[in-house]
Amino acid sequence: MSIGFQNIPKRYDMLDAAGFMEYRNRAYVAAGKELMDDFATAEKRERILTFLEKNGGRAGTDWWKETTRSTLKTPIQNYNLALSGGMSKLRYRTSFGYMSQEGILRGSDYDRLNGRLNLDSKVTPWMNFSANINVIYESRRNITENEPIRVLYSVRSLPIPSLPYTEIIW
Repeated sequence: MSIGFQNIPKRYDMLDAAGFMEYRNRAYVAAGKELMDDFATAEKRERILTFLEKNGGRAGTDWWKETTRSTLKTPIQNYNLALSGGMSKLRYRTSFGYMSQEGILRGSDYDRLNGRLNLDSKVTPWMNFSANINVIYESRRNITENEPIRVLYSVRSLPIPSLPYTEIIW
């Protein structure tokens, strides 16, 4: 039996909504492009911040927090049981296992059940019979198979003024 926890080694600091809009405007100016219409004037930026205030707070959405789980909510559990024995002409070994892993990213997890049976029998002095049977059941929910780091990098560039929920107050 083993139990452990996963964690993300570094939590990125996210800009609040006002900081994101300022950053985006500075990036466009530095690149010599026209400002995005949504953030172009102080009046439009204030309208966005007022909207956010009515829908959860002026800071906007911390997408890092919305898409990841905290360390204590990401356990990895592994349990195994094995039995063996036999008589003079028959030996057996059987094992069972269960593994559960909550993903660091919300919406990802992994469960596995496995079983094995080995039989060895001496049928005659010149003939042996052996059988091995393995059974595995897996259940997994993945955000992006084998590429969770892409999700984490995408989170860093999501626009803060967006909202993760569907209930919106105008």
